[in-house]
Amino acid sequence: MEVISRMRNAKGRKVSDKWSSDKDIDRISKLPDSILQHILRFLSTEEAVRTSILSKRWEPLWMSITSTIFSMPCEMIFKRDLFMNFVERVLLLRNSSDLKYFALLCDVLNDASRINTWILYALKHNVRKLFLALCGLQEPYLFPPCLFSCDSLEHLSVEMSLLTRKMGRVLKLPYSIRLSSLKSLYLKHVTFENDCSMQRLFSSCPVLENLTLALCKWENVEAVCISAPRLRKLSICERENYRDNCQKLIFGMSLESFIYIGGFLSDYCFYDSTSLVKAYFDVGCAKRITEGVKRHRGDAYRANKFLRGLSDTKNLSLTPYTLKVLSYAEEFIAYLPVFPNLIHLELHVEPMDFACGALLSILQNSPCLKSLNFTEGICLSTHCDETDWRLAPVPPCFSTQLKTIKICNFCGTEGELHVVKNLLKDATILEKMVISCSLVKFSGGSRRQRESGDQTQSLCSPTMEVVPRRRAIRETNEITDVSPLARNAKNQKLNDEQNTDRISNLPNAILLRILTSLLTKDAVKTSILSKRWQYLWMSITDLMFEEEGPNKSENRVLFMNFVERVLVLRDSSDLTLFGLLCDVLHDASRINAWISAAVRHKVQKLFLILCNFEEPFVLPHCLFTCESLTHLVLELCVLLKVPSSIQFLNLKVLNFKFVLFPDDHSMQRLFSSFPVLEKLTFDSCSFWNVRSVCISSPLLRTLTILEGLEDPDQDNCQFLILGMSLKYFTYVGEFKNEYFLYNTSSLIKAVIDLCGKESIESGKRQREVSYRVYKLLRGLSIVKELLICAHIIEVLTYSEELLAHLPVFCNLTCLIFEGWPIDFAYGTLGNVIQKLPCVNSLKFEAGICLSTYSEESEWRLDPVPPCFLTHLKTINIRKFSGTKGELHVVKFMLENALILERMDISCSLEKFSGGPGRQMEVRDQLLMLPRRSKKCAIDFS
Repeated sequence: MEVISRMRNAKGRKVSDKWSSDKDIDRISKLPDSILQHILRFLSTEEAVRTSILSKRWEPLWMSITSTIFSMPCEMIFKRDLFMNFVERVLLLRNSSDLKYFALLCDVLNDASRINTWILYALKHNVRKLFLALCGLQEPYLFPPCLFSCDSLEHLSVEMSLLTRKMGRVLKLPYSIRLSSLKSLYLKHVTFENDCSMQRLFSSCPVLENLTLALCKWENVEAVCISAPRLRKLSICERENYRDNCQKLIFGMSLESFIYIGGFLSDYCFYDSTSLVKAYFDVGCAKRITEGVKRHRGDAYRANKFLRGLSDTKNLSLTPYTLKVLSYAEEFIAYLPVFPNLIHLELHVEPMDFACGALLSILQNSPCLKSLNFTEGICLSTHCDETDWRLAPVPPCFSTQLKTIKICNFCGTEGELHVVKNLLKDATILEKMVISCSLVKFSGGSRRQRESGDQTQSLCSPTMEVVPRRRAIRETNEITDVSPLARNAKNQKLNDEQNTDRISNLPNAILLRILTSLLTKDAVKTSILSKRWQYLWMSITDLMFEEEGPNKSENRVLFMNFVERVLVLRDSSDLTLFGLLCDVLHDASRINAWISAAVRHKVQKLFLILCNFEEPFVLPHCLFTCESLTHLVLELCVLLKVPSSIQFLNLKVLNFKFVLFPDDHSMQRLFSSFPVLEKLTFDSCSFWNVRSVCISSPLLRTLTILEGLEDPDQDNCQFLILGMSLKYFTYVGEFKNEYFLYNTSSLIKAVIDLCGKESIESGKRQREVSYRVYKLLRGLSIVKELLICAHIIEVLTYSEELLAHLPVFCNLTCLIFEGWPIDFAYGTLGNVIQKLPCVNSLKFEAGICLSTYSEESEWRLDPVPPCFLTHLKTINIRKFSGTKGELHVVKFMLENALILERMDISCSLEKFSGGPGRQMEVRDQLLMLPRRSKKCAIDFS
């Protein structure tokens, strides 16, 4: 026994020691990152940041959160600076991982640029869900243009405060919109700018599935077409006291759910909504609108038209107000549509009056109805004789399909009992009637309720069940009190942890990662945080110095000293990026010293944006022999003087902007020193000192030339481009220079945009430009995809002797016209298309026209281009306005395109003078045109 007792005591001490030692172990530190980050997902951003004080393990975790929500509550209106600084600090300290969700709810006031910076941050981190609720817009507000071309964005919500001034709520859209991944779009309190911008928005969301328009204003929009091919859910909520008279055309090829809440403020036209499953139709606010305003018949007409567009739905939810509006014009009730697929009908918001004739008409027109639901109860108005009322004639569904009736908020009045009696009498195959009584409205209490239930049960057939239900009036809330002792212990533990400098134990890699996400000036400021941070900024690999602010001259000394101090105190580690944006003035030597320091630290990406030169400026010679440099951007409006020795062994990307090149010899030395160059860009550069230059980098893949339109000087420089590996070529300008391309067999896509038409005509350079266009086209004859503007076709007419010598584009499969509508009256166009034997796709992005069209003269392309007979399969025409000239051109194409498979025509709503009626007329004319190809399909939208 004594041995057993000692064994038990030893075991107890062992368990006790183990338990006490386990309490000292920080188990949370051993949890994997995925679990800890999953915990952070359930917290607000502010609370997630606060977790950094819990333990060393938690300290850097919040920097990897993928969902950030910044909301400024009303009580923080006087602490706005704290909120703004908190947002910026979180975004700066956060790592570079992608964002799944970014929400911003705050006043904009005079901080539009800061708000846009945060939005840009989210876009650059490939945000998927973006929620913006902005108010206090005291000036016209423009979202960043890249918001409307974000490829990662899947959900976008934009809400502008109703209290904001009108000009602040106007949604101004950029010209280029491309939301290729957007699936859900929510707009609230937004004022749309015009028809064109709205149409660009809705036509630039190819995979949009969910669209919500809540309390928006359409006063500037006459008509809009919503035709997203994958749109499944459309929700529209209109303002109660505003009428816009905007016509909305909805093409619901894939529409499954439609929700409307409003008062018929706009005219809606539905097309091809056969896939509709559920429709919710609430015109409750119409009751307030129609009181005192004599537009009852118009409302009835619109309601009838609305229901006709929803006639294919399977589930329909209506309000009694909707049926009341239909009753304002009884002649329309007879023309209510038949709902052949409707199986469930729901009446909500208020009790349904069975004296309403529109209800009977809808039941008559729903032959397949199986379920009828009155969520707010039923009634029988006093002006109707309760003893004589009945459903006459009895709807067909009552005897063939109706199996379930549900009535909520039942009060047990004589009128209700009479209606129930007739429903039970007429529904011959009814299986179940569910009646939920309202305890609040039952005047006789539970006894009266039992009497009504007995009366209802006595009316039922033996095979049918009536289920009474009660609605709960009160809900119980469970309150858990936390022990004060436990709360004090927890606070004491947090205070102890706050006094510990855990950040000192983080590895250098994590701390440097944090510093990399900060601006250089902010990274330097971290040296005062703790001893651990004091020297860390000296090892950062990205340095960006920008002289900014309205008082640059006053702060220039501080800026110059700051840059020098950073470069002097920094350690000897290599640089990944060095950027310098500042004025040069009289400090050329100091700026060259900074550039030389970056080169000594083996910089890989160098960005130099320099301006305001008050003395001759020469870049340091060591820059032109930097072996580590892979990206170089030079933006400086000064003569570029290059040394005799140039060697960029690893340079892959080179961008010149506003640069003045000196002479032929130095230019040739420069461009023969890039053995691995892959991308070259000239933006608004000047070549007036250069007669000719040869670009022959063996690995060059992308070449972009953007001529400055504001420079009156004539360059007249000859560019000889040897494109052994060239795949993409872009030119935009007035052809101030000549361009010759040789050996471009790998060319995939070329873009030619002729700008400054007025300048060319005023300078009488038409023939000169036409010859230069011709020479450039000869060098692009191997390209597979070509995009040109309409002015290219027009300028070739000034040198008709060249048309017979145009090159044959033997590999070209896609030709795109942009800029202006293509005039088929130009004979040049026929000569160009004759040289495209293998084209299978023609795209007219700016539309077509025929300036010489008349009913007496018969225009045609003679002879018919060979590609029309052998290869052409697709024709796309945008901004179609339905003129006779356009129809004539389309007719010719259809009659001569032998193997055409598809013609897509997108109409321009603002150009259609006759509105949607004229549009439908043109559509019918197009569909009736003869087609030589039996497989050709016309898509008109």
